[in-house]
Amino acid sequence: MLRIGIDFDNTIACYDQSFLDVALMMGLVTEATEPSKVNIKTQVMGRSGGDLDWQRLQGQVYGNHMLRAEMFPGFLEFLCLIRLRGQEVFIVSHKSEFGHFDEDLVPLRDQALLWLQAGGILNDSPLGLRRENIFFESTRMEKIDRIRDLACTHFIDDLQEVLDEPQFPEGTRKIL
Repeated sequence: MLRIGIDFDNTIACYDQSFLDVALMMGLVTEATEPSKVNIKTQVMGRSGGDLDWQRLQGQVYGNHMLRAEMFPGFLEFLCLIRLRGQEVFIVSHKSEFGHFDEDLVPLRDQALLWLQAGGILNDSPLGLRRENIFFESTRMEKIDRIRDLACTHFIDDLQEVLDEPQFPEGTRKIL
């Protein structure tokens, strides 16, 4: 049996358009900006005080504006297919509890769970994911420990540096 672990941010949830929308609302970019998280980060970081602005923007996108995120095309179909085949699926994410410089202290993990529920991923059906299969860890090392503890046969992540960690479980197939 496969035990597939999947990262959440930028692997299941796509933030390209939501970063643009929120950056426009915050006056950090112009209408001519391409809706790409990488492009928006480059523009914001190039401004005076850009590092703090970028952290504030992230806190808003992952918090108050989480429901603006889109699901990557094909993810729901992938999840249904894997679940139909009787395979185990886990979400394992390095996600802090609150956003940087977020005066409202919006719980980021709760927002992610709401997004998963709204997208039809978090549910008790045979094709969905149950809450006990979703893990948010405070550090990258805790994430890697969780992948090991779950005995994931495969792990999908958007960050090469996570897959390259020396402590990453040896027997887990890495998928970037």
